[in-house]
Amino acid sequence: MWLFLVLFEMKLCLCVIKMLRITRNALESALMGAKNCYPNEFLGLFREKDGIIYELLLAPLSISDEHSATFPVFYMPTDPTIVATFHSHPSYGVARPSNADKDLFSRHYGRHFIASLPFVAQSTYAFDNRGERIEFEIID
Repeated sequence: MWLFLVLFEMKLCLCVIKMLRITRNALESALMGAKNCYPNEFLGLFREKDGIIYELLLAPLSISDEHSATFPVFYMPTDPTIVATFHSHPSYGVARPSNADKDLFSRHYGRHFIASLPFVAQSTYAFDNRGERIEFEIID
C-alpha cells in the first residue's frame, strides 16, 4: 500500500493506492496508440470509475516526437474521473521515468503508466507521483 499527497483542483488530498486495476480494453487501447505513434512517443489520460481504470482519453493538443510527448497543461481537463497518464518510451528495455516524467508525476494526477517496446502489457509499468513503481492488475 502506498500513501502520497496529491494536489487536485487546488486541494491537498491524502491518497492511498493498494493495487491499480485497469481493464484490458483501456490498456490495449493505450498500447495501440503507442504502436501507431512509433517512433514518436504517445500520450494519453486514463479515466477511472469505482476504482477501475476503464477508458483512455487522448490528451488535448498533444505534441510528440522521438524523445518526448506533451500537451499544454492549461488544457488539462478538470474532470475528477481522470486519474492517470499513459505515455510510451519508443525504445526497448525497462520503462523508467525520466526527470521530466518525474516532474509531471509530481504535479499532475497520482498514477502514471509508461510502456516501452514492444508495447505489450509485460513492457508496461505503473508509477506513483514520486516515480516509484507500483503494481497493477489487468481485469477483463
